[in-house]
Amino acid sequence: MRQDEERLYHIFKEDAMIPNKVEQKMQETYSKIADGNIQPKKVITDTTSKYKFRAAAAVAFTVLAIGTTAYAAARHSAILDSFAKYDSGRDLPEQAKSLIQTEIDQEKVQDGMVDFKVREALCDKNNIVVAVEAKAAEPDKYLLVPQDLRGEEDINCMVMENLNPTMEEKDMTIADYAKKYHKEILPVGVSVDTGAGVSSIDFKLEEDGTGVFTCSSENVNKKTVMDLSCSTSIFYEDDIIRDSFDFTVNDNSKATETIVYRAEGQTEVEGTKLVIDEIKFEKSAIDMKGTITYHYAGNPSDITEDEEDTGFFLFDQNGKQLKDGVGMPGSSSNKNGKFTQVDSYALTDLPEQLTLQAKNVMTKEVYGKIKIYRVDE
Repeated sequence: MRQDEERLYHIFKEDAMIPNKVEQKMQETYSKIADGNIQPKKVITDTTSKYKFRAAAAVAFTVLAIGTTAYAAARHSAILDSFAKYDSGRDLPEQAKSLIQTEIDQEKVQDGMVDFKVREALCDKNNIVVAVEAKAAEPDKYLLVPQDLRGEEDINCMVMENLNPTMEEKDMTIADYAKKYHKEILPVGVSVDTGAGVSSIDFKLEEDGTGVFTCSSENVNKKTVMDLSCSTSIFYEDDIIRDSFDFTVNDNSKATETIVYRAEGQTEVEGTKLVIDEIKFEKSAIDMKGTITYHYAGNPSDITEDEEDTGFFLFDQNGKQLKDGVGMPGSSSNKNGKFTQVDSYALTDLPEQLTLQAKNVMTKEVYGKIKIYRVDE
């Protein structure tokens, strides 16, 4: 992770929960991006005329889950490389590595201007991660880039480091690189429909010109065998060539462990009308999915903006905040005054008691702390 990305990472992850009003806007944006009707905002991290950019699947809030990395000629695991590059210090657990599937039952390997196929998949009770490769039929003719880089401004400003950070010409703009090697820039896009509302996509360019999209989302179906669909897009001249194919993935992980915490005594967040119901952890091979449920004690129409912007953070008995996991980024929802906050936590042995801190994720004001205790279900 580069220094500028590290800084952005900590800014966002300090308050991993996305406010409800932002979450709603994100959902609208995701559908537009999937159709190729909108391009995500770019994050400018360089003060020179060349920008450094992380190919994104949505708005800037997902920038932390998205990035680029390099591949040697001997093909590495796309999934392992994706986790290793952008989750420094939060390695993929060994039991999860053993679940990576390389023999994928898929409808077909697409033939045409660009060939798409699923290379790898990793599934457990909480997460679905799929690596889809895109190969140009004429690799000497085309330079594959993610669909976010369709604009002339993008290719003239973005540097090759964003597609392959270890290449010799990493400081060269995409446009200059394509010109040097007499290649035509060909934007391509991939999305995997898992039924989840939020997903992240990581694009990587391999040494042989193959583009790899690593798509991550929550496992909402919880099935042992899942039939999924992959949609592909090729942006050629003024046309968009769309296609799709089906494939099957398997969840071979062991049964998840569920641990529940509830408050004793005070359950209302100080200075608000938010009441804590329970905190549930679901352990899987990759991470612990933590779900905090709480509600508004009053008429939902009276919920204030500060209450909408309230997020919760968990600390152990020694006052240390629980570490983030390598699963999907946090999210929240509000359905008529009934709130849900979901986060990914690193696998650990949970103590009998935790502390729940309530904090305004926009103003950083801390409202108070509530002790929660493990209960037997």
